[in-house]
Amino acid sequence: MRMEKGEFAGVWGEAKITQKPTFSVKELGQAITLPCDTTGLKDNVYWLRQYKGWEIEHLLCHHKDPNKSYVPQELRSKFFPSYDTSEKKFILTIQDLRTEDSSTIFCATTSGSSKGTSLQVASSAAVNIFPIYPTLHQIQNQTTVMVGCLARSKNSDIRITWISESGLTFPPVFNKKMKSFSVTSYLTVSTTDWKRGRSYTCSVNGTQIKISMKTG
Repeated sequence: MRMEKGEFAGVWGEAKITQKPTFSVKELGQAITLPCDTTGLKDNVYWLRQYKGWEIEHLLCHHKDPNKSYVPQELRSKFFPSYDTSEKKFILTIQDLRTEDSSTIFCATTSGSSKGTSLQVASSAAVNIFPIYPTLHQIQNQTTVMVGCLARSKNSDIRITWISESGLTFPPVFNKKMKSFSVTSYLTVSTTDWKRGRSYTCSVNGTQIKISMKTG
């Protein structure tokens, strides 16, 4: 169910509810536990979900009394709400995570919300590849520009090569917050060739992407 902006004002305004973690990387089949702290002032909260580029949607209603919680039938084998009476926190456990669960999960009331947990689900071997484009300053003021390729994975075995080109590749860097490795590789290319729309192919562990000047 999609939500209107006024229904959960806190999602768009100042967060008044504490939810941790703010970011989490999980593998396929794992579970995540999300505690929501309303300082004991609320009897129930709502859990919301937002996919990147999509509207926020309502997942379930979570009450201190489990008999009063409402979880849609299609979510009952995956989403498990509970309440920690000693810590006075609402707990949402999501089991059997799949790649389609990658989204931002919010704990909210009608008067406020948390800042959400950004959840990324990927297999241990999955590699995310991102093109790096030259800056406008480079294009307008230099005879050569830098074209790059950024790869992220939970595994440090990331191999970047350029098809028919020779690039400069840096060693893997581990990001503690994202719990993943990243590798960056750059090509120095002619500004004229770049402006003419020439494409450059980056290969990461056998997966290729083409990088060229954006038009339109």
